[in-house]
Amino acid sequence: MPEIDRPKIMAGILLMTGATLTFASMHGLIRLAATDIHPFQVAFFRWLFGAIFMLPFVIRIGPQIWHTSHRKLYLFRAVMTTGATLAWFYAISILPLAQATALNFTIPLFTTFGAAIFLGEYVGARRWTATIIGFVGVLIVLRPGFTEITWISSLPIVAAVFVAANLNIIKFAGRDDGTATIILYNAVLSTPLIAIPAFFVWETPSLETMALVIIIGFLATIAHFMLTTAFKYGDASALVPLDYLRLPFIAVIGATFFGQIPELWTWIGGGVIAGATIYIGRREAKMARQREDVTEKGALEVK
Repeated sequence: MPEIDRPKIMAGILLMTGATLTFASMHGLIRLAATDIHPFQVAFFRWLFGAIFMLPFVIRIGPQIWHTSHRKLYLFRAVMTTGATLAWFYAISILPLAQATALNFTIPLFTTFGAAIFLGEYVGARRWTATIIGFVGVLIVLRPGFTEITWISSLPIVAAVFVAANLNIIKFAGRDDGTATIILYNAVLSTPLIAIPAFFVWETPSLETMALVIIIGFLATIAHFMLTTAFKYGDASALVPLDYLRLPFIAVIGATFFGQIPELWTWIGGGVIAGATIYIGRREAKMARQREDVTEKGALEVK
């Protein structure tokens, strides 16, 4: 049995928790900035400054960071990123932050659909069942028939669909390209795309808002860096559940700064969605380990 590297595991846990808290803080700042300028503008500045804060990585890695055979795929990913960003930023500028966050937890559910349909991954009955249960959690949050479902309340789910497509592209491209290359191409290609809708709603931001959007871009870069590094230190099945700390983090931010007290149904539905997606993550990790064991056994037999 391999020896457990506890310092690395603890580092992974701390980095994942830090990334989760950073993302929650960033979402609170997005809500605040959107009180002065349109959320599409906030989205543009987030990606613009996110791209600028990538420059140290470009300089450190050098020209090889641009080497890829997936440029067309990255352009398609940028379209998905644009859709996800615009839908998500608009949603958290209007909806209660905790509700939007709970609905956005559906990303792994849509990722499962996409992996099965487009990547040909095998999805067993247990994972499909967990996926269905996850969508029951969505109904608990939205409570159709008891509260009015508007197009705005569906935006976090729309964003989740785009992010799920994005993640499946990363799964495919990640077989050949490094993390920095994947992140850089997304930032460089998404920024001009998001600039188009931002242009039509442009307002001159105040100095305070400019400071906020610069901080948002910085936090986004730091959060992605912590997230990526965390997965180098720890197993995904152990780290992914920590992402659901976003709900209590964002609930505290929403209550403290915006006077938003989450409804009981948001907690219950969010818990159901989180439980279902955690189970899906653990099943995926288990299947991956089984495939690795089969591969290793086959290699030994060949030897």
